[in-house]
Amino acid sequence: MGGLDIHHLEADDIDKAFVLARLGYHDLPIANWRKMAAAAISGAGKGGQILFAQDEEHRARGLLIYAITPTISGNPCLSVERLVAFDLIDPQPVADALANEVMRVAREKRCGSFSLVAPLEVPSAASAQVLTSPVAVLHRIF
Repeated sequence: MGGLDIHHLEADDIDKAFVLARLGYHDLPIANWRKMAAAAISGAGKGGQILFAQDEEHRARGLLIYAITPTISGNPCLSVERLVAFDLIDPQPVADALANEVMRVAREKRCGSFSLVAPLEVPSAASAQVLTSPVAVLHRIF
């Protein structure tokens, strides 16, 4: 695999990135994608941002949707909503590059934590994830 160009999504990238967005959200209408992507670019997306990866021939290879949000601790939280990577043979290097870039952004923004956005399709599975994660602090006296 050649070099990747990873940057925040720009207006010229929106339609090119749609195929990747559809891989991550199978029923996403293009109008909704354009609206959300334009809001992320303009800063009106309530903190949501989109990293976009393309190869040397400017072909769409990956995207990562994230937000930096305030927390009660005072240090912002990096929240990753979706990572989509595409390659004919091995998408892992694209995924790694996107993950490394968003972590660089998180360090730059002085984030103290991160979270992953997961669907609430099965509430019991979501509860189990919370209870077995480092965010759960359970105390007892006896």
